[in-house]
Amino acid sequence: MWSKSDIPEQTANYEHKGFADKVQIQNKITERKIRLSWDVPHLELKPYKNGNSSEIHFIYDLKKEVYKEYVEKTYGEWNEENQQKLFARFMKENFKDIELIYLKDDLVGFYNGKVKDNNTFEIGNICVKLEYQNKGIETAVLKEIIFEHKEQNIKLQVFKINEKAIKLYEKMGFEKVNETETHYIMIKKY
Repeated sequence: MWSKSDIPEQTANYEHKGFADKVQIQNKITERKIRLSWDVPHLELKPYKNGNSSEIHFIYDLKKEVYKEYVEKTYGEWNEENQQKLFARFMKENFKDIELIYLKDDLVGFYNGKVKDNNTFEIGNICVKLEYQNKGIETAVLKEIIFEHKEQNIKLQVFKINEKAIKLYEKMGFEKVNETETHYIMIKKY
């Protein structure tokens, strides 16, 4: 039979739940690992541990690595002070909704998203280190998000100049429904 040591770290936040609930959570984690590994072997999503400074630095550095080019082309410059203020606000508002992306135990990216009041799941970011891009990771994570939210509309916004991401989203069934001066708003309807 199962013992507490058989339940992985991801379920540690659920100590207040009964044993059956822990087993159900473990089953969901295992099913998710299997689905992700169909496209990219050894790919995993793990919850962000609120307050973990190495993870915070990783997320900031990754956002900078991935978005700096688009920010500079769109707004003219990357202002480090402003970006750090925006990031602090981002972490305060989204810390519960961040999933870290691991490949063979290497932290390679993150995504965040949350359910909105109108039964729409909104993706905030899907970021993968540049050296790991174009290996199917973004697609596998996006497929998992679509699977987990198959009974909801899924919404995101993307820089208009990020043609690679736009093509991926369109391939996965997202449609442009609106735009700002700098971004397209895209939705995949369920």
